[in-house]
Amino acid sequence: MENIIQEGKRGLLRALTTPNDRTSEISTEHAEKGKVYYCPYCGIEMHLMHPHNSIPIFAKNPGKKHKNSVCKEIDEKGVYHSFAASKSPEELISSFCHTSSKRTGIPKGTDETPPIGKADNKNKPLDDSMKEKQFSSLAQIAKYDLEDFSPTETFGDYQMKDYVLYYRWFKYFFDSQHNPIPINARIVAARYYLCDKKENLLFFEAFSKNLETNSFETILFIVRVNPKSTFQKLLEKFMGYTMSDDGRSSYRKLHKFQDVFLASDSWELLSKSEFDTQTRNIKEYLKKEYIGVYIMDLTNTKQIYLFDPED
Repeated sequence: MENIIQEGKRGLLRALTTPNDRTSEISTEHAEKGKVYYCPYCGIEMHLMHPHNSIPIFAKNPGKKHKNSVCKEIDEKGVYHSFAASKSPEELISSFCHTSSKRTGIPKGTDETPPIGKADNKNKPLDDSMKEKQFSSLAQIAKYDLEDFSPTETFGDYQMKDYVLYYRWFKYFFDSQHNPIPINARIVAARYYLCDKKENLLFFEAFSKNLETNSFETILFIVRVNPKSTFQKLLEKFMGYTMSDDGRSSYRKLHKFQDVFLASDSWELLSKSEFDTQTRNIKEYLKKEYIGVYIMDLTNTKQIYLFDPED
């Protein structure tokens, strides 16, 4: 989605002609004055506006307020992030993997990106600072609901599935013989499963229902964490000691569901023998067959984002 600030007016360059229908997306160049349009993020009514000596925008109707965190931020700060702002998926994802992070914790529900410009910069002409901005964190991407995207949605020369592996898009990551293909640089949407404290490994899963076989298929993602101190800090987000009703303490998952984004520019597809080697310490806990297994090295906490857990 494209957004912009124009002469003190914040708005979108794209909107929907039908509420909550991504296929009805329209740009300002094809829109008409006097018609009702809808915010692609929260669905509020919008209209085409053409400020004097400036390009047209979709502005919210009088009395309407944006409700989604993405469009609210656009409206308040003019922040405009897009996958199209990066030259390639590799460039974007590498920025998460190889940029040193000053944070000591694990990114969760925060976004430290400074606002673009100032709210009181009225009548400021469009300049280079208002162009598309590249995502600088997984937290920014997490504000967007992947359900709203098509895997073939285009950003420049690339499609959404070139950036993200999402469980609803499994079919794009297997060949004609249903063998997993290399994913190289990808952001993966997955869920925490278990750990191997001896080898500093965290295991995550993504699963989807195969409509042809009417069965669930699961991909396993292994994260190798170094140093040990980082592994321990990460593990505390997923595992801990809890007290049962009878007063006994046990080491278990802290939450029923803990979803994450994992980013790597060098996911490695494991063979059967390599999978057996990597899981030798936890083999007894793996009670399912995997249609694909990938491993990555986590060297930067910007490579992982934790969504709010579900209990």
